[in-house]
Amino acid sequence: MARKFKNVHSAFTLVELLVVIAIISVLVALLLPAVNMAVEAANKAQCMNNLKQMGTAASAHLERQKFFPTGGWGPKWVGFPDYGFGRTQPGGWLYSILPYLDQERLFNYNHLANNSAAFNDANAQQSVKDLVESPLKVCNCPSRRRSQSYPLRNSQTVFFGGETGSSSITIASMVAKSDYAANGGNTTECYETLAFDGSSYPQSYIEGSSSSWTKKFKLIQWRSFGICFAGSEVSPDYVRDGMTSTIMFSEKFLDKDNYQGGCQFGEDVCMFTGISCSNVRMVGTGLKFEPVTANNGVKSWSNKDAIQNATRIGTNPNEYLPYQDKRNDDGKFRYAMGSAHRVGFNVCMCDGSTREISFNIDPLIYSALGNREDAYNFDTTKF
Repeated sequence: MARKFKNVHSAFTLVELLVVIAIISVLVALLLPAVNMAVEAANKAQCMNNLKQMGTAASAHLERQKFFPTGGWGPKWVGFPDYGFGRTQPGGWLYSILPYLDQERLFNYNHLANNSAAFNDANAQQSVKDLVESPLKVCNCPSRRRSQSYPLRNSQTVFFGGETGSSSITIASMVAKSDYAANGGNTTECYETLAFDGSSYPQSYIEGSSSSWTKKFKLIQWRSFGICFAGSEVSPDYVRDGMTSTIMFSEKFLDKDNYQGGCQFGEDVCMFTGISCSNVRMVGTGLKFEPVTANNGVKSWSNKDAIQNATRIGTNPNEYLPYQDKRNDDGKFRYAMGSAHRVGFNVCMCDGSTREISFNIDPLIYSALGNREDAYNFDTTKF
């Protein structure tokens, strides 16, 4: 007699299913922070590499031109290749290092418009538009946003020179933006005599290259102690504190709620224009202080008390310290360095080396790092 076997189908009970789900949830909760930390570590390394590439390009610029990339003539001017480098170049530092980032095509945008050094301004209009809309991967920190063009808060009219020396174009849509800024020093003098509405900037190339404006730019250089400012031409001889002890480029603070949109404070223009708080930031107090007169009657900036006094004056010197990105509704931190990273922000020193600086750095040391000639000695392992 054949036996008959009854098929028995096993199944999860509701309790067993809930237990499995709970175990999976715990594992995900344990692994997710580790994954996020690994992603952030990779992003921070890429960000550091971006600054390293910029530092290498700036070093090549320094070797060829004998001075660091200039700050340009202000946010109403976009870079223009026929005007060369240094004080005669109205574009900012990022535009000046394009040839040394293997971006000669962008730097020479006008020549592509007409395949000749001589061209008419009508043809150059589209070329200028192409320039300001061209993102570069090296200019964006992956912890913050992708490398692409982003909207302006308001339309902007910029000068680009051309045959008349005063041609302009209105930019109303998307532009390339950078997450990095040059060191303007630890005083507000890097923006001296300049206004965002354009009233204080040269209105033509002839005006900007005149003896009166050359005198103004030299006066700004005498009063500024960073590496990049309006009309700057800083040679290594002016970096008296040493190339390893002076910041050249850094990540910049941004409103964390405005990475994708048109930010009013600190990102008002495209990254190829002349000096503004979009591409040059303060390092330290951002406050003006007077030199100390020694017993022999010689005025000197190389006095520790002068720097300490600078950190104590002003209504809110903390506005110029570095911060992790946060909301910035009133725009008071628009001149500050900073980053989207948790612990600190990345910098590139004048010798091309890169490192991370803590948000909790001593304000006195931070101010000294931004001043190329204060002669303040400090332990470089302490920041």
